[in-house]
Amino acid sequence: MDRGRILFYRFLATFNTWSPLERAVLANDRFSLDHLISSDKTPPTAALDALHLSAQLSRPDVFSYLLHQHPRLTSSLASDEFLYAAVEGSSIPIWRIILSHKPSAKSHQFGHRGTLLEICVSGQKIELLSFLLQEGAKPGTRILIRAKLFGASGETEELLRSYGATIEPEDEGWEEEWKRIKLQRKEQRRRFELARKEEQQRFELART
Repeated sequence: MDRGRILFYRFLATFNTWSPLERAVLANDRFSLDHLISSDKTPPTAALDALHLSAQLSRPDVFSYLLHQHPRLTSSLASDEFLYAAVEGSSIPIWRIILSHKPSAKSHQFGHRGTLLEICVSGQKIELLSFLLQEGAKPGTRILIRAKLFGASGETEELLRSYGATIEPEDEGWEEEWKRIKLQRKEQRRRFELARKEEQQRFELART
């Protein structure tokens, strides 16, 4: 992480909206963190929030420390909310720790949003995508389509293909279908905007 971002997060740590534990994570203040974690007054929810924050801000030392002090937190490592935070941080050292506790996390399914790999493709987290593929995550049958929809680089597509990703024959016409859907949505937005303007005009006339 560059110095500008570190200074920015330390600046955020001055705000009172954060708990003392969260401020310690933001500032990477291990002394305060040690003191707070050892205190009986630290609520369990604060430790969980700090764990999420340490993953989101790529603080592997803090992340590891929190798991060591609060082993029960390992049960949260498979939750959608936590894994989203970890994808945002995209810290490979943190993901190594996650997979050491929850190997199945590499194949996590975020409901209708797709798999962990697909979330990485959507967010263009290429380094994390490569790591997860190396760890045995399977690319699935439609990940190349998602890559194209989200404007992924040729390098990303090549990486996915090298791990067996293909476009199935039944999906070959997806580009034309996607164009049709986009045009349909564009027309819907146009009609909505037209109806809104007409409603506004009627409102203005009623006032006169």
